[in-house]
Amino acid sequence: MSTAHLRTRLAQMDASIAEHKLSLEALERDRTTVATELYSTATFPILTLPVEITTAIFTLCLPTIEELHEYNRRWRADPETPLTLTAPTILVECCRAWRDIALATPSLWTTLPLGLKDTDFGDTTASRATSELGRADEYIDRWLGRAGFQPLTFVFCLVQDLDDDGSGERTPGNCIRGAIRRYADRLQQLDLDTTEACFDIQIWDFNSIHFPLLQRVVLRNTDPDQNTPDACELFGNAPRLSEVGLQPGCWLSYYIFPWTQLTNYEGDIEDMSLFRLAPNLVEMKCPVWEITYGYIQTVAHTHLQSLTLSGSNSTVSWVLMQLALPALLSLRISKPVAPVPLATCLERSAPPLRTLSLSLYPSRCYGLDPWKPSLASVAATLENLELHSPSEQFLSGISGILHLTVPEDPFSLPCLKTLSIFNSPAVNYRELVAFLHQRSTSTKFARLQSLRLVHCPGVLPTDEEFDMLCFDAGRRRWRLNATDHNNMRRLASEGMDIHIGFEKTTPVSFDKRVTFDAQPEEQ
Repeated sequence: MSTAHLRTRLAQMDASIAEHKLSLEALERDRTTVATELYSTATFPILTLPVEITTAIFTLCLPTIEELHEYNRRWRADPETPLTLTAPTILVECCRAWRDIALATPSLWTTLPLGLKDTDFGDTTASRATSELGRADEYIDRWLGRAGFQPLTFVFCLVQDLDDDGSGERTPGNCIRGAIRRYADRLQQLDLDTTEACFDIQIWDFNSIHFPLLQRVVLRNTDPDQNTPDACELFGNAPRLSEVGLQPGCWLSYYIFPWTQLTNYEGDIEDMSLFRLAPNLVEMKCPVWEITYGYIQTVAHTHLQSLTLSGSNSTVSWVLMQLALPALLSLRISKPVAPVPLATCLERSAPPLRTLSLSLYPSRCYGLDPWKPSLASVAATLENLELHSPSEQFLSGISGILHLTVPEDPFSLPCLKTLSIFNSPAVNYRELVAFLHQRSTSTKFARLQSLRLVHCPGVLPTDEEFDMLCFDAGRRRWRLNATDHNNMRRLASEGMDIHIGFEKTTPVSFDKRVTFDAQPEEQ
């Protein structure tokens, strides 16, 4: 090919490239015009919502206190680990419209979560862009300034290696203490979590601060100096304080609260003194692991309505042997307990108990007889019964009780509305359907509203058997015939909450749920 011809080809290609560039530039101009017109006329449904609805949605996005504790725990384990943004911080970074709404909604900013370590400053739900402790006060005031004059909640995590000696130096402890003092007149809830190393809450002198709105305090790992002979007085100037929580790392004997004000307490107890110090308690949740034993004597508490006990069998039993609780409505014992202490407590108290949750000994207490005195004491008023790990013998006995047709019998549980059995062995489904039918049609008993039956692993051998609502116990196979199946489905359609599943992990989770829409087995 000649040189002249190649030059001609190259000129043609240059001309074509120039033509395409002009076309591309024209298309880009047209695209810009169309895009401008689109954004000027288009509507985004989520941005057309009334501000009130958007605000309500934003409020539902806020993390719970429990979620904030989890963020604190992760951050304390590794303060360099980046945390996922949550509301309200993430809302202001989405778009200008959402930012304006979020910043103008005081209720989104009433909870301040903070994590401080040595000279570092970080927000447990934000991006921790503020890294110098000297800017912490500015950050706190800016956050809380958006809350207007609404009551505040502080969720603080303090990680430090040395004592805060009260010298006023710029330390994480002084930063948090300063925030509490500045906003004490608006503080409604305080959750303070520290490291276990060398933190003395006495230095903070909370007893001298006036908290006119404070209602709830939770302390974690904040014990005062154990070498100090006197207990630490806290929140003596908080006239509305009614709820106190002492989480792991805090010992009740190290503190003096305004006990007569308290209505709710959650935390460990070392002896029975709290039942005497706080006569107006309505609810208590107590893990009892280490307790000072002494002579068993009756301790009466006339206002307590809800009691949750956990810990070792010996410590829980010792506590029950001493209590008289005539106003008790709810009793939950999360670890296996011996039947005699429970019966002693209930017989002495004669309470109008409505909710009873028990963990049983499937390998030690084989039948129902040891538990009959306890049930007889509360049978007339019991509405909610929850059983964990019952034996087959126990279930057989309780089945006989539930099938009694005479409400006047002390074991008939005439007021029973909810029945929950967790970690359950095999049951006779034919008898179960008969019981549900009886409790849904009888005019002598309260209508059963809910049944939750969670089997032990292995009770339902296969998925096919599970879907057929059958089980294999000692080579006896129980199946629902068409009539029983229709009765179960009818009960569910009439409003009875029926849940049958099996335990897969701890805590209980449900891998499957039986629905009663499947076809019954053909007989």
